[in-house]
Amino acid sequence: MDTAQEKTVKNFWIGTIKPAFLSAIPGSDIPATLDIQAGGIDGYGGPGILCIYSGIVDTNDRVFIAYALAHETGHCAVPTICKAIGIPAPQTVNQTDFRKHEVLADLTGMWVLFQCCPGLYSQVISHRNTIAMTLGAADFQHPSGQKRMQIIDDLDKQLRPNGLKRIFTKRKSSHSYMVGMLESILNGQVDLN
Repeated sequence: MDTAQEKTVKNFWIGTIKPAFLSAIPGSDIPATLDIQAGGIDGYGGPGILCIYSGIVDTNDRVFIAYALAHETGHCAVPTICKAIGIPAPQTVNQTDFRKHEVLADLTGMWVLFQCCPGLYSQVISHRNTIAMTLGAADFQHPSGQKRMQIIDDLDKQLRPNGLKRIFTKRKSSHSYMVGMLESILNGQVDLN
């Protein structure tokens, strides 16, 4: 049985995060429900499956929870995005590919928040130092929280209004800038250590 906090998180995902992804990335295999299991600050997602661990809920930090939900839901959308831009999604068979998938999920989640939930996006950006500390050190699968927020900060510099002129001049849209970032990560042009 779900706790009151877990019900709140599930309702937030169903009412805010899930519709944002379905709107921003049509055709993504976003599951019907969010699963919450016992565990630390982690989760997993992929086509048709999404789970966060109770450690995320237990933070009681609405902004961190929003980031984590967008990140894990981003894993569900990465294959759709990669297919749309004509490059294979990373297979999670080695450390480099795990880390690529993690960063792609971060960027996808943040891009969706920017497109569909700008107020929430701004809250996550303004709390990125706290999020980096909560994520902590790198492990086999994840780049450090600091590295992940640095990459998100790079995206933010291009998406914010003062950076949009450069995006539109160079690539014509924030979408094509996002594609360029994803391609750079998948092609190994971004250090994920």
